[in-house]
Amino acid sequence: MLQEKIEKICQEYYQKCSKEGLKVNLGRLRALATISAKKAKENYLKINAPKTCSEEVYISCWVREALDRNFVLKTLIKVDFKNPPPDPYYQALTDYFSLFPTEFIRPINKEINNTEPSKRLQKWESYSLATKEIEKRFAKLIAQRKKYLLKGKQPLIEIFLRKFKIPRADYERFIENKEEIINFCNQILPNVGELPDWFYSELNLPCFVCKIQNFPLRSLDEVINFVSDKYLLVKKFRAKIKVIMADNTYMIYDKKSDCFLIKINENVNFRHRAIGLIHELGHVINFLKDFQKGIDPLERGKYIEEKEAFKFELQVLGELSEDLLKAIFADVLLTFRREIFEIDLYDNPHQDIGKLYAHTFNRCFPEANQKRNPFYILDESIVTNPFSSLHHAIAYAEVIWNLMQDVPAKRDLAKLKLSS
Repeated sequence: MLQEKIEKICQEYYQKCSKEGLKVNLGRLRALATISAKKAKENYLKINAPKTCSEEVYISCWVREALDRNFVLKTLIKVDFKNPPPDPYYQALTDYFSLFPTEFIRPINKEINNTEPSKRLQKWESYSLATKEIEKRFAKLIAQRKKYLLKGKQPLIEIFLRKFKIPRADYERFIENKEEIINFCNQILPNVGELPDWFYSELNLPCFVCKIQNFPLRSLDEVINFVSDKYLLVKKFRAKIKVIMADNTYMIYDKKSDCFLIKINENVNFRHRAIGLIHELGHVINFLKDFQKGIDPLERGKYIEEKEAFKFELQVLGELSEDLLKAIFADVLLTFRREIFEIDLYDNPHQDIGKLYAHTFNRCFPEANQKRNPFYILDESIVTNPFSSLHHAIAYAEVIWNLMQDVPAKRDLAKLKLSS
């Protein structure tokens, strides 16, 4: 049975490499899988009880991760910005980042976010950046990236649907119903009183989580206590859940220690750290559920995992506070905004991108009236990692669309059916 699984994984990655035009030898993939399986079996004997999964699932996870790393390494191309390859895409990449390097983005964002909202535009102008030239080079970069990714093959979006294992039907449902879903999310947002003039301005990301009066948690330990009291899997494996501060929030399963490492963004306030931890605990629970069923979570793909984690997040937030549950829908809208922007951007890179960025914001937040917003250049994911939130957006949309079928017109959240 295990050998059949390993062979299936090898065949999967052989097909994956072939579709990307990568030269790969099936025999070498099998050899890499065999070596990885041996290492996994040896390490499995060393890990502490309670073990999160069976030996068979553990080995298949280890093999899949090894082949996935091999695939990623084959797709990476090291670019010397002083002497880039002749391809127009790499030329455009070099032109853009020589003018506005990625290492500028995070410090500028941090400084602006730490500035009083009414003074952020003044702060931005103090950098005296060549904004018009940056925008011009960004448009050229997007146009060349689109050509490079397409290579005369399938529609661009198919690349990312396949990458995240998003069913095309789910994506099309989002495209068809996004205005209705956005309207639903806006009706859900909590009443936090009169909003300041800057709330929907170009240099502010509207946050209702920070606006609600009461927050039901005081520490990250309290978050884990609350979840472990309600979910036996978390209580059973609590010693194998490690929380550490980092630059971003995400969860990884560390195969060597058989532990879940939850990294929490240290650059956000406690409220957002707590919500991030809840979401990542959702991923932990889904991994553990898959393990108990003999399923390799990596096989299911990021989209399914994200959808289940979002269901869990909504369930926990609803148990903690209805206002908190309502507030999170603003974050959902911001995710929709980014992906709608990227879809329209790559559909037509030759447009006024600042106007497009403002327009997509206004679509997601109807009370806004932005005319032009050039600050997409401060979104690191948009610049360097296109469609990196697509699986989040479609997962959110699917969960919300299903909720909408259960919720009466008055939007009574107490009647939401959130169970998996």
